[in-house]
Amino acid sequence: MDFFLARISNGIGIRLLEHLFQSVRTSQFTYFDLGIEENLEAYGTELPPQIPLENINTPLALMWGEFDGSITQQDAQWIRSRLENNIIFDNIYEDQTHLSFLVGNNIEEYLDDIIQLMSEYQTPNPNT
Repeated sequence: MDFFLARISNGIGIRLLEHLFQSVRTSQFTYFDLGIEENLEAYGTELPPQIPLENINTPLALMWGEFDGSITQQDAQWIRSRLENNIIFDNIYEDQTHLSFLVGNNIEEYLDDIIQLMSEYQTPNPNT
């Protein structure tokens, strides 16, 4: 477990984790909650506004774990409904959890899909 925790925290800031916990606690996908006074200054409202997922215009791949305890099917459908024009791949992997994709559990079940997507959507390097 120490091995896992030492590696999973690389590159993850405290503020990112705090934002994740805010989202889980409120069941909302909003900008970072800075507190009433700072929210008023930053957003013009006491509460942070919803993140407008509809404005994303990047191709997205959605990969879900069948036993993902971090997201429900209702959550997944909500995300799909807001990103539908950008979803290029959407798959639920059997016997996977939310952390499976981070730690590589049963990677053979989804690695080919990742490689295929990366090959298909890679941007050519202009320097080559």
